[in-house]
Amino acid sequence: MKTDYLNPGIMKEVVIEAEEAGIHSIGIDKQKVIDTYSIKLNKEFAMTMNMIINENIIKEIPLKNQQRIKYKLIQINFEYGLQVRIKSNKIKIRQIRKTFFGRYIYDIKIESIKDKSTRAWDKVQGKPLSLFFQEEDGMIEIINIK
Repeated sequence: MKTDYLNPGIMKEVVIEAEEAGIHSIGIDKQKVIDTYSIKLNKEFAMTMNMIINENIIKEIPLKNQQRIKYKLIQINFEYGLQVRIKSNKIKIRQIRKTFFGRYIYDIKIESIKDKSTRAWDKVQGKPLSLFFQEEDGMIEIINIK
């Protein structure tokens, strides 16, 4: 059965649900939120991930223009077709270990500031399927999670 969103009664219920969830609370009750993901990669994607991690290490060079981050995590795709755009203050990616079966396990921590409205609608759950990193010249690296 399809929902008739042209019906004013149904739209009124949708608006009430959105207000109760906090959609109109933009900028209210800001908090630091840390999302953590553990992922397993095969050897090919682990090599790409290590390259991204090594390129993003900020070196102790006095010139400010050489301390730029070259890769930025911009999106995570989850199962069931869900996507999250990443707007973060800080991202930490580290390799935890290598398994016997040739898989590499990584831990990703994404720290961001979210207000009440984004926390109300940011309830994406499920297993991450792919990570999208954008290079500073616009090229995008895609890492598929197995």
